[in-house]
Amino acid sequence: MPASGEVGFQREFPALSEPRRPAPGASIFNFSPRSRAQPPQLYME
Repeated sequence: MPASGEVGFQREFPALSEPRRPAPGASIFNFSPRSRAQPPQLYME
């Protein structure tokens, strides 16, 4: 794939090209131990 195509992909899909930068609020579901023990509704209220 040409470099220009990769740049375009990163611009349109930053979340997929940069997995080290989770969206705001995603950490409570992916990294918090409570996210697996408690339902998401408790965090979204």
